[in-house]
Amino acid sequence: MNTERLYAIANAILDDLKHTDAVRKITELRDALKQQISQPSQPQNQQNVSSALERLYPALGEAPSNDFSPAWRQLLADLGVDGLLGEQLNERLQEIFSRNQITPATAHSEVDELLKHVSSLQDNLRKLIETFKILKLDHDDLAPGDCEVGVLIPRRAVENELGIFGKELTEIDRAFAPFDELVTGSRSGFDIRSISSSELTVLLAASPAVAACIAKAVEKLLTIYKQVLEIRTLRKGLAEQKVPVDKLTDLDKHINSHMDVEIRNIAGEVVTS
Repeated sequence: MNTERLYAIANAILDDLKHTDAVRKITELRDALKQQISQPSQPQNQQNVSSALERLYPALGEAPSNDFSPAWRQLLADLGVDGLLGEQLNERLQEIFSRNQITPATAHSEVDELLKHVSSLQDNLRKLIETFKILKLDHDDLAPGDCEVGVLIPRRAVENELGIFGKELTEIDRAFAPFDELVTGSRSGFDIRSISSSELTVLLAASPAVAACIAKAVEKLLTIYKQVLEIRTLRKGLAEQKVPVDKLTDLDKHINSHMDVEIRNIAGEVVTS
């Protein structure tokens, strides 16, 4: 991840925390649990816990981070903060209360620990962004109407060698060029917006129409690939059950044929859409 991308994702995470008001709402929840522990006979304290959850869950469900792109979600995972935002934070809180319905003291302890992480994240992001501003660094934001296409190339896939990485970039250009030609009528190529080095992520500038065309094709390919993986899982189970090899060979032929037919269908849909 380069500095510009870190700046952009830091801004986005901080905006997400502001949008959900997560720190304040989790603080209210923790304090309500503390009151419930100290005065368990007061029904109002249990109601305060329920009210705090009713304010927190919907806010996290509507967090902007829930709509982050797969590339940005990978960045959150790389930074180790994916469980502190949006739906994933929601799931963690729900799991805490599902395990501790009759043990509010344990729930309080776990919520307090989670609050420390979320609060620390927010404070450190503010400091980081202020530092970026002092150093006059730019952040990598897309202007309205601009799009980018990201490709993640694991280092192990290119053996961490420049030559192999270069060949991979050539293959990417060859794979995307037909989409450019299909939409624009020419192969004008793709400008490199940035390359992140932690994992080799290449971000290419693309017009909205070209990006949408690529996204549509990839989405359909992933659906087909998922089906193939499910069939292969079943095949493995059949092999373990000693199904005859000739029957498994027929299944292998079906998998290959299915992929070939579906890829041709996807190509036809993309061309005619």
